[in-house]
Amino acid sequence: AGLLSFPRFLRSRAEARQFWLDVATVFLGGLMLLWSALISPIVAAETSSFADLVTLIGYPMGDLILLFGMSVIAARRRGDSVRLVFYLLTAGLMMTVVNDSISSVLSLTSGYRSGSTLDILALATWLFFGASAEAQSRLGGAGSSEPDATPGYASMSLAPYAAVVLGYGTLFVSALAERAPSIPILLGAAALT
Repeated sequence: AGLLSFPRFLRSRAEARQFWLDVATVFLGGLMLLWSALISPIVAAETSSFADLVTLIGYPMGDLILLFGMSVIAARRRGDSVRLVFYLLTAGLMMTVVNDSISSVLSLTSGYRSGSTLDILALATWLFFGASAEAQSRLGGAGSSEPDATPGYASMSLAPYAAVVLGYGTLFVSALAERAPSIPILLGAAALT
């Protein structure tokens, strides 16, 4: 709901449709990578309970949803004076995905130690969030509520194209490693197509 509270930037139904298709494409590409690198090994590992499994998968999945929603919003606001704020927030969310993913793996192996690289990632996350807040406070009321694009012009985002490359790259690597990619990876590739 928080992502939808940002100032309205979709001026027509066509832009809204393109936006949601972009979000779905980016989410699917990221989900394919997350499934291959994190979720599949977690599901295959023996966890103590269903609640542990949901927690281990839930944090990175929620972060992924926020990250890609935010990255598409940041990419759509090309001429906007608050674009730096969105970029810093997106970088912070990206660090959160990495941090929660590593934390999930370490919780399976009981490998977490205080003061490790994981804590540095958490610190970097909060530094990006703080820098985003500082950038927003410097703008004060100067940030526009609508993008500066000319009417009828929808800016193009590279995020969906990168997600397609990421998704099919995951399929390719998965096929090389396993000789037969898993069903979720194949379903993701079909959905991207």
